[in-house]
Amino acid sequence: MENKTILSSNCYAAEEEYILKPWNAIVSKLIPILKKEKINLPKPWSSITTSVFPHFVLEDEKPSDQFYGKGKVQDQLLEEAIVEIFQRILRTREILLVFEDLQWMDEKSLRLLENLLVKIDSQRLQLIGTLRIGENRDMKFFLSQLTKEKRLEKIHLKRFSKEETLEFMKNYEQYYEDPMKQDSEKKSLANPGSVTREIYKETEGNPFFIVEYLHALKNHGDFGSFTPKIEDLLKTRFRNLSKEEEEISNMASIFFDKVHFEGLKALTGWDELELINHLEALSREGILEEDEEEDQIQYRFTHQKLREYCYLGQSKGKRKILHTRIADILEKQLNQGNRDRLLYSKLIYHFYRAGEYEKTLQYSIKNLNQHVDFTHELFPVLDQHTGEDLSQFNLSKRQMNKAMKDIEHYLVKAKEVDSKNRDFAEQEMYFHYIKGRYLIWEGSYTSGLDHIEKMIEVALAHKDYRNAVKGYKQRIYHGIQVHDIEAVRANLEKGMKLLKTIDYPKEEAVFYRLQGVYYLMTGSYEQADDTLRHSIRLFGQMSKSKEKYVLNIAAGYNYLGEVRRSQMKFFEGLRYYDEAIKICRDHKISRSLNMFYTKAGQAAFDGGDFTRAKGYLKEGLRLYGKYDVVWGRSTAEGFMALIYFREGDYHKAQDCLSRGDKYSKKIQSPYELGIIYRIKSAIKREMMERKHVPKSLQDYLPQSLSWYCRKGIENLGNIQGCYEIDILRRLDGLATEDR
Repeated sequence: MENKTILSSNCYAAEEEYILKPWNAIVSKLIPILKKEKINLPKPWSSITTSVFPHFVLEDEKPSDQFYGKGKVQDQLLEEAIVEIFQRILRTREILLVFEDLQWMDEKSLRLLENLLVKIDSQRLQLIGTLRIGENRDMKFFLSQLTKEKRLEKIHLKRFSKEETLEFMKNYEQYYEDPMKQDSEKKSLANPGSVTREIYKETEGNPFFIVEYLHALKNHGDFGSFTPKIEDLLKTRFRNLSKEEEEISNMASIFFDKVHFEGLKALTGWDELELINHLEALSREGILEEDEEEDQIQYRFTHQKLREYCYLGQSKGKRKILHTRIADILEKQLNQGNRDRLLYSKLIYHFYRAGEYEKTLQYSIKNLNQHVDFTHELFPVLDQHTGEDLSQFNLSKRQMNKAMKDIEHYLVKAKEVDSKNRDFAEQEMYFHYIKGRYLIWEGSYTSGLDHIEKMIEVALAHKDYRNAVKGYKQRIYHGIQVHDIEAVRANLEKGMKLLKTIDYPKEEAVFYRLQGVYYLMTGSYEQADDTLRHSIRLFGQMSKSKEKYVLNIAAGYNYLGEVRRSQMKFFEGLRYYDEAIKICRDHKISRSLNMFYTKAGQAAFDGGDFTRAKGYLKEGLRLYGKYDVVWGRSTAEGFMALIYFREGDYHKAQDCLSRGDKYSKKIQSPYELGIIYRIKSAIKREMMERKHVPKSLQDYLPQSLSWYCRKGIENLGNIQGCYEIDILRRLDGLATEDR
């Protein structure tokens, strides 16, 4: 085909932590191609793409509010959609993808790129990527995978040696039909000795700088004034600019990625035609180049060094003022919708460089909070505007730690400015809340609770009762997890007391659910049932936001199932677990399903329906594998281990038991620890009746049956209505009979 299309994008260090940002430019450029070629896309493809890339909106199509799962589920759907879109385009044209500075590409962008190249094994799709040599595990894995698939050819661009620099200079001179004239006042490539030494000294063999020096030598016959510093070299590129064009270059350098026309217009206050004329002049000079996008006029520097030269050439005071103005312009574009997240990285960048540390802190916390709201909440509320699950923006542990260190740094900077500022105290409170939730979720209970305590103190001091209630809720979650009934009771009382003074219906409904769990923990099953149903009714009454709270409604049914299971009404309980599962399935939500399936599997197992139990548990474990969730996982692994053992699949049984051990020890829940000991006791008992159990599994359970039973009873002893204790006692009795 004659049609060939180049799709290019730059990766920036400032955006390394912002997920899928390098793909924004690529995906946006697909729109005019699709329209020109009249390629129709199935609704699910365009919808899932739009849910992640809000600018991917085809003509007369409104962004879809449909929910497409989260985490790896949504990643897979997006990858499949992008692959199919490219495959359709490739029928009519060849595509060359160009990514500059791949070392700054985020992990999910790399996975998407790898998936595209591996699944489309065609010469009609090619990639050119530039990459600096360095230690980057994600990049190494990406390159190794492409090498394995024979989709990669590496070309290492090393710095030139002195000899190579001389050879390059000779070829450079021969390339031009009109070689530079030589005279006593001008240096020439015809006599390369001293020139080569000077150029090599100044460039250290960097090809880019060699070319720039040679351009200067060709155009001006001398580069003496350019040798001391790189800034002197770059200065030649701006020599012919008018005052207005130089000013635009300086303003454009303040933007850290693309320079939007509307942003420059607001910054300069100039007439549109006047501004566009100057931008076109800069394009002709090779300073800026227009970057095509569907609905916006935007530019970028042809090389990052040009931007750096303009940026560093301005005083700190001027840069600070311009950063502030750009941040103010961007801030006015916020509309409290799901597209706001696209602006957070820019706001953080500009406010930080403007010295507005509290604003930097504010948007850093907003940016991080959208991650932890889904990752570190058992039953999160879906996005308030679209029902969208933002989990495609989940951060790895390494990224989370870095983000929190950044926020701690911004906290210190903000405190240096004004530690008594009301806004600063509020942002500090939010940080403690985020970090506390994260640490508790990771099992670092002491440190996590310390942060929650600080958060509550600040909230109460400022009479911010809504956030104080959230703090008490985290304490309750922890109390439930470690089965500290008194902590659950005390924090329920404090939270309920505050809720009576404020209008906060969502948290009121949550607290009634937690109160129901408290009654369940104390064995007050009738009260638990009534309170849980009341919570479900409250969530259902919030009709305008009903879609937001489907997980909370499902959670209520899950706990109603727990009430029945605790009373050993296993199959009655399964009706409620199935209702919780159905609610999630009907709304295409996979979040929290892992816990619902686990509890259903546990009830089915204890009810004697082992086939049904295995189905629930396998699905639960499949979902646990997709999300960074540890609560309840040891229970799923444990019961699955017992099922595999009974089936004679000892290898899988030991693997599951080992993972169950790991997760139960991580979160230190007495119930989950007790369940693992119950499983070990059951396996130990049955091992005694079998002849061919592998030695590795025997070695994994070296203690006596009575020892495992006693450890289980020890952990479960303070849990009300725990029928599992009776199971352990019966097993211990059998151990006594065997002796």
